[in-house]
Amino acid sequence: MKFNFLFLTKKDPQASYEIPKRMTVTTDLYDPLFTKKTLPDLTLIDRELSSEEISHLESLCTAYTVVYTSASFETQEMRPFLKMKLGIRISEANIQGLIDNAVLSFGRKSVFGKHPVNSMHVSETFAGSISFEGNSFLQLSGEFGDDFTEVMNWRYNLPLEVETPLELWPEYTVYGEMEIILVVRRMIQGTADGYTEKMIYTQKDLERPVVISASGNPEYLALSIAARGNGTLRIGSIHYRNVAKGIGLFMAGGRRFADADREEFFYYFNPMDLKPPLNVYFSGYRTAEGFEAYPLMKSLGAPFMLFSDPRLEGGAFYLGSEEYEEEIASLIMDAAAYLGFTKDEIILSGISMGTYGATYYSTKVLPHAVIIAKPLMSAGNIANNLRSIRPNDFETSLDLLLKNEQDQTPEAIERMNRVMWDALDAADFSHTEFAISYMIHDDYDRTAYADLLDSLGKRNISIYGKGVIGRHNDNTDAVVHWFESAYKKILRDDFGRER
Repeated sequence: MKFNFLFLTKKDPQASYEIPKRMTVTTDLYDPLFTKKTLPDLTLIDRELSSEEISHLESLCTAYTVVYTSASFETQEMRPFLKMKLGIRISEANIQGLIDNAVLSFGRKSVFGKHPVNSMHVSETFAGSISFEGNSFLQLSGEFGDDFTEVMNWRYNLPLEVETPLELWPEYTVYGEMEIILVVRRMIQGTADGYTEKMIYTQKDLERPVVISASGNPEYLALSIAARGNGTLRIGSIHYRNVAKGIGLFMAGGRRFADADREEFFYYFNPMDLKPPLNVYFSGYRTAEGFEAYPLMKSLGAPFMLFSDPRLEGGAFYLGSEEYEEEIASLIMDAAAYLGFTKDEIILSGISMGTYGATYYSTKVLPHAVIIAKPLMSAGNIANNLRSIRPNDFETSLDLLLKNEQDQTPEAIERMNRVMWDALDAADFSHTEFAISYMIHDDYDRTAYADLLDSLGKRNISIYGKGVIGRHNDNTDAVVHWFESAYKKILRDDFGRER
């Protein structure tokens, strides 16, 4: 796959720099190569631009892919463009380095995923107790010995591409007087030579994602955990992803946050045209790591944020530690501050699991509007409904209940339900409107819409509701169409946006 590099300079790039074979370089921003479907992967500005050129670049470049070489280019005309695209300044001396790393940093093949708990194998020599916390964690307790000894491994090897470094992030907690190490063994694909290198990472190393560099050969990585001492190890999924290289996870601008418990979320912010509102979208349940609804949110034309929750099988409803939840709310407000917006110029939104995130964080942000479709509000009831209403469907709801309440009793179910309703009942939504599309025969949370009406309606809060025939996972096309229409209506009526 070719990498398209727009290099706005007075020099001849081919004569001045070494250009990789995979890179197509042009100095013409009106090059017919660029269309709505084929945009520059990277734009480097090394000369002053006219007003016409700046205007053209606004539609040509995406956020986080604009680099410029001099503070002198930060003219009054240029500043809004650089703010829209979150331009990155580098020195001229670093241009060759940028070119060398551009394909890896900006135009990579995406590699990401996780090895879950059901892909683990416990060593036959481990003599302690073994238990599982649903599908979330494997727990090993006992004496691990004085020397590091392998106690578990992941059954499946990870492929390591020729040019693509990977970062690893294991979910784990250690209790007692014990230590662990992550052991990574390399072997070249297609050979019988065995392991070519053994790498060891301590708990100190694991405070940050472990980066496995590419060697120039296609390889496999075998992963295991060794332990010593006495105590308990809780080990969950191990996540693997492209190395961000400062540019982004999954896409340019994608970021991650991990709290002290090693629990993560991902986020992305695009300033677009810098005009209100800031649209915030919480991804729904997804087993694949990454972001949801990027094309839809970008098509609306307004600044937007995306959030994604990679925990459990496909997400943990954006609930977490105080640190975890405060960071999500702070990032939303920080993005609004960057744009010069108030909370009355923010919209929170989501579909299915994303409705929980949008509604829950609306109690902290108090936005102008909340747009949700297929609402899931009572997380305890969702787990309870697995027993008789939708057997063997969405078992992650049981993991969520166990994760948050450490039990599955009726009392635990009610406590889990109250997390949302206590937050909603205490929030001041006097300046917030709700647009809600719900499934009439929803088999996940059958009373979500009625419960929302009960909580919000008695406070004279503006609510627009739309029922759609079907169960939770039925008629998704109609729901997404309504969701987009509701967004466009609020953007038009409340913010004067016609698009």
